[in-house]
This record gives sequence, structure tokens and C-alpha cells, in this order.
Amino acid sequence: MTDTMQSEFKYYAATLKSKKEQYRLPVEDAVLEQVRNGEKPFVYVENTYRLGYESMQMLEKKGKTKDMKNICLKPVRLDKERMESGEYDALLSR
Repeated sequence: MTDTMQSEFKYYAATLKSKKEQYRLPVEDAVLEQVRNGEKPFVYVENTYRLGYESMQMLEKKGKTKDMKNICLKPVRLDKERMESGEYDALLSR
């Protein structure tokens, strides 16, 4: 980053990196099928929707006061059981 960018963009929103392979939403159907059929026991998913939501929420609440902070989310560990629970249906459907 240039000196100008560092002084102008003090905060960031990101998903923490993992040593495991990570996928961003929307995840390809082929990858989800590999988890469903057991080819992959799980995948890590970066919930970019939540990241965007939390960023906009912080800007709305704290953007005018300049009392903002960095946003860092952990990737979601998505396995067959979690997929079948329906907990992530809204995020995984196209």
C-alpha cells in the first residue's frame, strides 16, 4: 500500500486466512457435492455476505463518529452434517 492509502484507509474487513483451502460464497455446486458424497470431509467457506453486512452496519452506526474498527471473520467449517442441518441453505442456494 502507498503511504496515501494507509492514511486514508485505516480500517479493513476481511476473512481470516486458514492453512486449509477456502472458498468464497457462492460456492460451486461441484464442491458442495464433494462434501455431500464424502469426497471432501469439509470445506472452509468465507461468508462474504456476512462480511458485507457487518461492514455496512458498522458504517451506518459508527461511520459519522469515526469510532470504527477492523472486521475479521473466521471462515465457516462446512461439513455434510452442517449442510444437511439447513443452517446454511440460504447462503448455498443460487
